[in-house]
Amino acid sequence: RILGEALKLIRRRADMTQEDVSARAGTNAAALSHIESGERDARWSTIARLLPALGSDVQELGRAIAEIERQDPG
Repeated sequence: RILGEALKLIRRRADMTQEDVSARAGTNAAALSHIESGERDARWSTIARLLPALGSDVQELGRAIAEIERQDPG
């Protein structure tokens, strides 16, 4: 769940739609939606495609996860 929320946070900060990201990452918007909502786990290979599509990296993902955990430690 937190991973999906972090990806959504990064996507929104990049001012991108799910369609924008999925087109760049070679996936579909429905799959990204399921990941962001926590309905589906993301494989590392998917994350490795999503981060560059977002103009992001693992460090930024880690910071986004930490930010979300601080806001909602439960």
